Amino acid sequence: MTNTTGSADTGSEAAEIQLGGGAASGESLELLQQLHSRYMEADRFARKVANFRDDVAIPAHNELRYAGYHLLIALAGQGENVSTNEELRNAISHCRRSIFEAAEAGIISALDMIAIFQDDYKSVTISDIVPDYHTINKNAREAQSLLEQNRERGTDGATLHDDYSVLFDRLTTDVAILEEHRDELNKKMRIDRLHVLRYWFAITITVVIGVLGIILTT
Repeated sequence: MTNTTGSADTGSEAAEIQLGGGAASGESLELLQQLHSRYMEADRFARKVANFRDDVAIPAHNELRYAGYHLLIALAGQGENVSTNEELRNAISHCRRSIFEAAEAGIISALDMIAIFQDDYKSVTISDIVPDYHTINKNAREAQSLLEQNRERGTDGATLHDDYSVLFDRLTTDVAILEEHRDELNKKMRIDRLHVLRYWFAITITVVIGVLGIILTT
């Protein structure tokens, strides 16, 4: 007669997650779930930043590699000084820092693009064409100030990942709005240059006629 109870026990034991040479505790399982969630979130965000600028996500990918390293240590559990839960927490921290690294690089890239846009159209009043320009400009100034403050304070990036990811999304939206108005601004620049040319042409004609008048009357 088959021992169904014994089979169930064997299956249950096989299903247990092994960490550090033994079955994972309740806290370890919870940390594993957090790690999985954070890792997937960080990977998705790094991909989103890479789609915006493909060369800025390298530090973020490095942080994910560090997260994997700590996970492997937790799984192996070799050495007396290895704390499984601490290694899992370290892995989670690297995932948070990955989001921060990607977001910071993306923010800097977005600020550069906004600055280039402003330089391209410094000869025209951008707000005449871009209704949200004052808000966009304000967002850029605040973002630059925030980056500088956190660098001066040496704030741990793992604690800034949420704020920075939101800021990155806001700035990339601003960049998209600006880029959508390039055609209109280029048209305005052409019209303004034409007006300037007409103005100076009229001045030149006036001066020439005046000089000719003086010559003819002398």
